[in-house]
This record gives sequence, C-alpha cells and structure tokens, in this order.
Amino acid sequence: MDLKKKIAKRITITFLLLMILVTFSSRTIIYFTTPKVVTIKVQGGQISNDQIIKDVSFSYSESFSIKFDKQYQTPIRVSKINCKEGDLVKENDILITFDSKDLLDNISQTQTDLSRAMQDLADFKKEFARYLEDELAAINDKSDEIIDMQNTINTNKTSSEPIQDIEVSERQVEKLKRELVRMQEDYNSVRNSGQFNGTTEAEKQKDINKKQSELDDLNRLLNNYIDIKAPIDCTITKIYIQEGQDYDGSTQLIDYRISNIPTKIIATIGDDIYNDLKDYVTLNPNCKIMYQGTTEDGNIERIERKTDGNYMYVAMESYERLQNVNPKSVNIKIEKKSKNYNALIPNEAIFQDSYVYIVNEQTGFLGKELVVKKIQIKKGEYNSRVTGIEEGLTGYETIVKGTDREITDGQRVMINNKVADQ
Repeated sequence: MDLKKKIAKRITITFLLLMILVTFSSRTIIYFTTPKVVTIKVQGGQISNDQIIKDVSFSYSESFSIKFDKQYQTPIRVSKINCKEGDLVKENDILITFDSKDLLDNISQTQTDLSRAMQDLADFKKEFARYLEDELAAINDKSDEIIDMQNTINTNKTSSEPIQDIEVSERQVEKLKRELVRMQEDYNSVRNSGQFNGTTEAEKQKDINKKQSELDDLNRLLNNYIDIKAPIDCTITKIYIQEGQDYDGSTQLIDYRISNIPTKIIATIGDDIYNDLKDYVTLNPNCKIMYQGTTEDGNIERIERKTDGNYMYVAMESYERLQNVNPKSVNIKIEKKSKNYNALIPNEAIFQDSYVYIVNEQTGFLGKELVVKKIQIKKGEYNSRVTGIEEGLTGYETIVKGTDREITDGQRVMINNKVADQ
C-alpha cells in the first residue's frame, strides 16, 4: 500500500512539473512571438500650425525725389554712383557723379556752332541789304529809262517823226512799265517777307536762339549737376539709373526719405501660403512681429493678390521701435489654430497613411489579452507632430503608436510601456 502511494505521489509530482514546464514554455513562446507595441490614449484638442514669414519689407510715407530741374536736350553720362539703396547718407554727400569731359566737349562744340550761326546771320543781313539796294537801284534805272523814252516820244509827236515809229516807241514804253511793276512787286515781296535764298533773318535768329539755349543748358548742367549731393541727412530708397547710362532729366534719379520710421510692414508670400492664409487671417488677424530678439504684437490688416505677387500688410502699435531696423531681420509669426477635434493622434500612429490600430482587452486561454483592431480613418488638419481625425475615432480610445514588428487586424499584442497620455 505504501508502495502504491509512493508511485502515485511521484506520478502527481511529475505531472505537475510537466504542467509547469509546458506553461512556462508556452508563455515564453508567446512572449517572444507576440508583437510589442507602444500605445497612447486618444484625446481631443486643436492643432497649432505656426506660419513664419521672412520676406518682409517696410513702406514709408515721407519720400522725396532728386532729379534735374527739367528735361535737357543733351543727355550726360553717369560716371559714378556713390551710394546704394538702403544707405544712410549725410547732407552734401556726393551721391552721383556725371562725366564732365563729355559735357565740356559738348559746350565747346555748341559754342563753335553758336558763333557760326551768328556769323551766318550777319552775312545774311549784309547780303539781304545788298540785294534790296541792288533791286531798288534797278527799279530806279528802269523808271528813269521809261521817263526818258516818254520824253522822246512827246518830242517826236511835235516833229515830223513818222507815226509808225512813234507807236513802236509807245509799245516799248508800255513793256518797260510792265517790267517796272513786276520789279517793284518782287522788291516789295522780298522786303516784306524777309525771304532770301530760301531762308529769313527770323529763321537764322531761331537757329542762334536754339544754340544759345543749348549752351545755357550745358553750362547749367556743368555748374549745377556734375555732382548730385544729398540735400539732407536721409536714407536712399530707390536708384533709377546705372553707371554708364545717359540721363536727360526726364525721370527721377534717386528717391530718398528723411524718416527711418516705417508706416507699414509688407510681407511677400507665395501662392501656397496665400491660399492657406487668405480666409484664416480674416477671422484671426493677430500675429507676432519678431526682430532682434524682440517680439511685438501685430495685426494683419489685409492679404491680397496682385499682378506682381501676393502681399500681407501688417500693422503694429508703435513703428518707432522699427526705426533703423533692417526689414530683412524681421519675421512675421502667425499662430494658426485649427478647429477642435475629438481625436488628435501622433502622426506615427497612422499606418499606411489611412488607418490606425485600436487596442482592446479580451479574455483568452491564458487570461486577459490585448488584441488590435484595424480602423479606417479620415484625416483632417495636421502639423509636423499630430493629425486631427475627422472620422474613425471618437476620442479616448487606446491606439498603437509604435510596434516592433508588423501587426494585422485581430492580432494579439503586448504592451512594452505604460499607456501614455498625449
């Protein structure tokens, strides 16, 4: 009897040992074959997408132009530009230098042309007076000839001179009279019109006046515009010409401003930013103006598309703080908030860009087990960290954030960390 009990006891012990071994082996196999996942509890909220705009410029109200007093007939060449846009310059600083050599050459040539034109006028007057004098003398001679012939005819009529000869003489007198009338008309026409050899004294004087005006202009340029100086301490805002270019005064040379305090901040934006912000800033105009380690509150007045680009106009309370600040060092920050989502999840929790795995607890052969369920989702707004879910999740689910291997729908998993709150 004792022997049977001993055998039974040994069998029982062996069976228990086998069961323990099998259980231990099974759990070990399950542990090493079951995917390990990192989970997170889904919560709702808003997504923040901060937009940083760096292409910023300023506008200024106090702007003036430097140019010649008028447009000149003879342009002069730009020799040197001694400033650039954005420079702070002092009163009487030389901004632009023009080529005086070409100008002096033009002055010399114009003086020569003027002297020639004045000599042409003097010669014209002399020739014209001589012509009138000669024509008047010819008229007087013709008149004397007619008088002499008429006297001869009258004498012949009282003598025995044949009538036929007298009639011939009278016809000759009539012809001379007609010639005299024509000569007088030509003389009066030339004298009254002043037209001689295809020109007039007035036209000659006009040439002189033109050359004198050109010479006066060139001397004015030489005396006043060889060096263009800053009229006051100011900032150069725009330069319209280039070195080597000919300039005649028809357009501005330089724009400048006296004050370095902006009146507006203008941000240039691309099409993608414009499309993203055009509706949002209407309801959310607040922004941050960041420069030189300082942040100021700003207000977006409007955003618009123009033919030369897209622009956002920003106002701030005190523009004096931006005095002498380089706009290239200014950034505009827009703290863009999304709508409220019931479910915000980390981007890495989205598998193949369209679904997530929910972790559920159920009772299995070895007790409580965790099983994943594949859920199709519809994504909403997102940033670099999280995505808002429009459909598929209601909030507070536990989902898989990461896994050590590929998982499938309905697969049992094990958690290798505590469930983390988002």
